[in-house]
Amino acid sequence: VSPAEASASEVLCAERLRAAGRIGAAQRLLEWLPRAPGVMYVRSLLWLDIGRDAEAAGAMDSLAGSFGHSNALSADDAAALASVLPSGLLFSTEYEFYAHASGLFKAAQSTEYEVHFAKRAIASAPVGNDTSSLWSDVIHGSIELGLWDDAYAGLMAAPYDRLRRDYARQLVHRMCEEQAIEKLVRFSFGGLVEDVVESLAFKARNAD
Repeated sequence: VSPAEASASEVLCAERLRAAGRIGAAQRLLEWLPRAPGVMYVRSLLWLDIGRDAEAAGAMDSLAGSFGHSNALSADDAAALASVLPSGLLFSTEYEFYAHASGLFKAAQSTEYEVHFAKRAIASAPVGNDTSSLWSDVIHGSIELGLWDDAYAGLMAAPYDRLRRDYARQLVHRMCEEQAIEKLVRFSFGGLVEDVVESLAFKARNAD
């Protein structure tokens, strides 16, 4: 192992300390190790544990080139990174990695970065893959964050008709609740107009 690399045993040790809740010890070991891919993955998990979501996302983003056929990892870096991944193997595509990253941030209730990585997963998904759950995470997360333009763009771009209709109704209801009517009336909704009108009518009846 060169000075620019971290061995699988070192990276695994840091991850075991983190998983055991020994955050300080894990942090000290990670600071001593070079910023190899396996180290950055464990750093990301640790930062997520302590609520430093932006740093966690930055570290996770730096790993994208570590997966897929074009990755340039050395054998030692590949072994170290694989040792701390859930399957013990490198993800075969960036799509799989981004979907995994989105799931980590979702579990940590870090909606902003859950959406960020879900979008990256969608953009890198192989043709024919079922990405409905990722689209759902993007649209739902954007609604929760009050990012109306992003939520609207997501539901109009999603290639799943039922999902689009369900989230059109949710977006309308939430925007009405948040008094974002001026923004709402600027959205055309395309083929979802009937669903939107029905939602608005339902909202009006319940308000009476």
